[in-house]
Amino acid sequence: MENKRKEEEEFDAKETSENEKYSSKPVQYTTNFANHMDHIFNDFAERGGLDNLKGEGKPLEISNGSVLDSVLKNANYLPKWVELQKEIRAQILAAIQAMDKSNDHSQIRNEIDAINLKIQKYNLIVPAPVLQKGLISIENIKRKYSNWE
Repeated sequence: MENKRKEEEEFDAKETSENEKYSSKPVQYTTNFANHMDHIFNDFAERGGLDNLKGEGKPLEISNGSVLDSVLKNANYLPKWVELQKEIRAQILAAIQAMDKSNDHSQIRNEIDAINLKIQKYNLIVPAPVLQKGLISIENIKRKYSNWE
């Protein structure tokens, strides 16, 4: 009977200690959470999780543009609209070069129609209306190319 009473007292002491550990006080919770995250990070580092990372010991390169763009660039990721932008730019340049070489504008008009379809698609997927571009024609293709550079 005495052993059972001691076990109950020990259990109550453990339960009280556990409840204190998970107190609902905001400051203590924040401290416990921060300590827990520090413990997880340090454990990860001790197991070698941070060894041999690309660019280790070098400063991060952040371009003059937005931070998001530089992060995406470092991850070798291009959004679909940026890929499409590059394709359109290359096609416009090819069309300009073809115009300079030949006076036959019928084939170039077909190429411009295909480019304009891509521009319309581009305008639908860009993240902001300010990034949308106007359609091109034989008359304005050289001027419009500067918008795509």
